[in-house]
Amino acid sequence: MSEIDRGTMVGAGGAGLALAMLSDRIEPDSRGNRTNGGDGDPGGTPTGPGFLYGDSVRRLRPNNPETAFNPQFVCAVYIKYERNGRPSIRHAYKALTEPKSDDEIRDIAEYILKDLRDDEYHSDIIHVRRNFSGFTMNTQQIIVLFLDNDPAIIRMNDDDQLEYMIRFSPYSGVPPYTERRKNFAFYNLHRIKMTKDEFECNTAYRLDFFNTDETGTLLEIGADTLEKDRFLYSMNIHLLQAPYEPNDVTAIPIILDPDTGNMGAEP
Repeated sequence: MSEIDRGTMVGAGGAGLALAMLSDRIEPDSRGNRTNGGDGDPGGTPTGPGFLYGDSVRRLRPNNPETAFNPQFVCAVYIKYERNGRPSIRHAYKALTEPKSDDEIRDIAEYILKDLRDDEYHSDIIHVRRNFSGFTMNTQQIIVLFLDNDPAIIRMNDDDQLEYMIRFSPYSGVPPYTERRKNFAFYNLHRIKMTKDEFECNTAYRLDFFNTDETGTLLEIGADTLEKDRFLYSMNIHLLQAPYEPNDVTAIPIILDPDTGNMGAEP
């Protein structure tokens, strides 16, 4: 936190929302990590969005016997900043009965997202949750993240490689501040082009949850599993918001910090 100008950071409960202006002293090193600048240390202390805690979500995990991916649900996350400036966040799940094509996954995600936007739900939508409450996954599934705002005003930090859009951190932004798991479960982050004209943005982001540990072994965690043996992650979702008066600042970083993982809950 030493490299963040605390005067421009605002924290909130629930989703762990934070607005932060990065200090001028943070500079990328040759690996794309953020480091303390000007101290003579070529490696530096990993800070900022470039710090990898576990594997990158951009890593492609092939679907083969060693790393089989058989998703049981699509989990769609709908985020919208309302006119009062507050984020409306809802997510829900829909069961998958068989392997689906990419286009079918997109159609299912749009089906869920429309329900979440309208706050009216079909009977096959499971567990509608708000503000990242109960953002848990007990099976392999596909997560679709969607920000339903004008991208000129606020957007996901979708640089060319999507490398800074989702990162995992050692500790949560909300209590309890216990250490979280490194990412060895979330992979294959990529864009999805939406087909519906009714949304304000036409891009969503797909992330595959393999439900695996660092060895690639599929986890089986139930309600009776000890808490210390469950897997809880701190997922940082990075957004960029245009300031009202740009001047020298063209975008203000926003971090959504939900806790997520395999905690023995359904689905």
